[in-house]
Amino acid sequence: MWFVCGARGASKKGKLRVIAGSCYVPEKRAVYPKGHDAHFMCSEKGTISVLNGVGSWVRSGVDHGEYARGLMTSCADDVGKQRAGRVELERVLHKAFRRTLVRGSATAVCTDALAKDSYKVEVREGDVIVAGTDGLFDNMFVKQIRDAAEAGIREGKDLGDIASSIAARTHGNSLDKTMTTPFSKIATKHGKEHLGGKADGITVIVPLIARD
Repeated sequence: MWFVCGARGASKKGKLRVIAGSCYVPEKRAVYPKGHDAHFMCSEKGTISVLNGVGSWVRSGVDHGEYARGLMTSCADDVGKQRAGRVELERVLHKAFRRTLVRGSATAVCTDALAKDSYKVEVREGDVIVAGTDGLFDNMFVKQIRDAAEAGIREGKDLGDIASSIAARTHGNSLDKTMTTPFSKIATKHGKEHLGGKADGITVIVPLIARD
């Protein structure tokens, strides 16, 4: 999941590139301390990716994070070997799926019917993208995330620091038992009483579109 904060006064000189910072706060589980989120960033190829392992595997004694990390490692290796130019992300994911042999599944791997959810969004110099797992978007409203990202950019913070700041606030919300969150609103909408955040792994990636 992601969104873009609009840029202003963009230049048209040079080639677009991506620089990014990230932060990961794993859910506190004694059995699988590394959590179940995984991501990678490759600024040289203008590529970021984030996903999480499917939690229901825990009931079968499977570390759902191991599959997610294996899938991302394979994707990152393949992207790093790509020649200059556009990275064919769907092909990269298909290859990684075939090579990841441990038990498990992840949010980036689904049936053909669901795999049609792909989007193309034009970006320009100065745009800031915020990507993350459900741990972010279950506990922070889009406006809150946008405001935090824009404030960090105005203050001249490093992208990694912006990601860490958003992740820290998200983690605080996830532990709060009284506030209204995106997760609590959806739960209420479906007839389930829930107040506060949802404890989960939290990954935040903050890429900036720049020019050479």
